[in-house]
Amino acid sequence: MTDVPRTGDPSGSSPPRPGAEPDRVPLSHASVDQVVDAVMPRSGQLRAVPDERTDSLAGLGLQLYRMAAVQSAVPMLVVSVEGRVAAANDAACALLGRSETELQSMSLGDMSHPDDVASSRAALEDVLTGDVGHYRATRRYLRPDGSVVHVDASVTLLHDDEGRPVGFFAVAVDETERLVAERRAAEADELLRASMNSLLDPWVFLRPVRDDGGRIVDFVYLEANIAACEHNGLTHDELVGRRLLDLLPGHAGELLEMYAQVIETGVPLAIDDHPFVSPDGSPGWFDNRAVKVGDDGLSFTWKDVTEAHLLRLQLAKRATTDVLTGLANRAGLEDAAERLGAITRGSTERLSVLYLDLDGMKEVNDSLGHPAGDQLLRTVADRIAGTLRSSDTVARLGGDEFVVLAAGIDEDTAASTLAVKIAQAVTRPVHLDGQVIVPTISIGIAVGDLATPFDVLLKKADDQLLARKRDLYGDTGHRRA
Repeated sequence: MTDVPRTGDPSGSSPPRPGAEPDRVPLSHASVDQVVDAVMPRSGQLRAVPDERTDSLAGLGLQLYRMAAVQSAVPMLVVSVEGRVAAANDAACALLGRSETELQSMSLGDMSHPDDVASSRAALEDVLTGDVGHYRATRRYLRPDGSVVHVDASVTLLHDDEGRPVGFFAVAVDETERLVAERRAAEADELLRASMNSLLDPWVFLRPVRDDGGRIVDFVYLEANIAACEHNGLTHDELVGRRLLDLLPGHAGELLEMYAQVIETGVPLAIDDHPFVSPDGSPGWFDNRAVKVGDDGLSFTWKDVTEAHLLRLQLAKRATTDVLTGLANRAGLEDAAERLGAITRGSTERLSVLYLDLDGMKEVNDSLGHPAGDQLLRTVADRIAGTLRSSDTVARLGGDEFVVLAAGIDEDTAASTLAVKIAQAVTRPVHLDGQVIVPTISIGIAVGDLATPFDVLLKKADDQLLARKRDLYGDTGHRRA
């Protein structure tokens, strides 16, 4: 290793003669003070260099090197082999929160975080023993105000010509903001993960898979909470990295297009009671929510609402169903008429309404009891329903009254034929409590076009029923309550 030229004699001796070689101090006899003097002047300022030396390219290079070290925005320190600070530039002083004079009265251990002292000492010893020539590590140092600064330090051992260590040269980078930001990001990530895992509903984060033309053809799982893993019957490691359509091929088509639209347009997805057939073939209903995250991410959550959906269907059916017979009740009949009108709006079809009244129900209830009367009503209801098409509707309005709604039977004769068919089915014998009952039924008919209000046709059929019963039974015939 060559000698380090000095820029001046601190003893105050006269400058070298013009043209003479600058004085050199062999590093074999150099002290830390001399190394510092050569690398960073203690004053923190560049010392004057005689004009005759500036003619030397080597002298100019050294001058610029020392200027860079002193004025560099990168913190630099020279440390003795015992670990004491010998010199520090302004950037290092600002980083550690101390003046150069304060630093020179301290060792690195005095400033180190207690938890880093042992590792720092061990690293320096490794360098001194020759195991490594330098090391780089992140250390924590304490400022006078008690704050902690995180430093990425690169430390190199300086040797003299005879290979003896004379000190360390350290370059430091303030990593505090980066590490604090990373810690906060990690804490935020942990908080998000904990929040997602605490959700009862499944949640996944997906990334689109595009074909060569840029069209979204699939999604890949990047993250999932515990509920999503359990829903799919997979561990977290098994689910992450899988493709959506490999796992759930039923999402191909409509659902995949919905998810793709969220990515392409940024408009969130919100659909409720969406039917979906699971891989095992079982039907289900789900509430789905999806939002775009960043440039190309999809945050997706869903709730299995199958039980609630089926319950709603059950309650809706109960609200429109006669409990005794299982037929539609008055509300169910009105719903059927409304649906029929919506489906056939503008059609030339006509609608037939048959109003039925079971004869002699009072006598059955009085002689055999109401349980037997209920059984008779259930039997008659089944027989009426058995004569109808799947598109027809039969309802029990209460007591012994029934109504049949049939579209496409657009002539009075066809409606009369249907009435005869129903009457024949009803009048077959029924065994009740050891007795044989032959029920009979009276029927009123009304036929009109679909533009005719349903309640008008219903009243017309009811009026005809009453007229027929009056013709058959006179004033003693059965009347509605």
